[in-house]
Amino acid sequence: MYSSSTVVRSQTGLHARPAAELVQAAKGCPGTVTVRNVSTGGAPVNAKSLLSIMGADFTCGSIIEVAADGECEQVVVDTVIALVDADT
Repeated sequence: MYSSSTVVRSQTGLHARPAAELVQAAKGCPGTVTVRNVSTGGAPVNAKSLLSIMGADFTCGSIIEVAADGECEQVVVDTVIALVDADT
């Protein structure tokens, strides 16, 4: 299992377009990929589900943790983190 955290810096939070990009990146990994809102103490949600991501309430300033397991765990986590960081 590999994980990393970042802060949502976009004033609009993690809205539909970057959330959809995040889901597409997560779907590229055959293993489990989850995202958790550390700021609210939320449970991990399936990063391959747009509805789960949108329901997690990732607002500006939220600390999120991305975790994955499987053969491409580090690549997918780093990709998702980069997508969140790029949406400022």
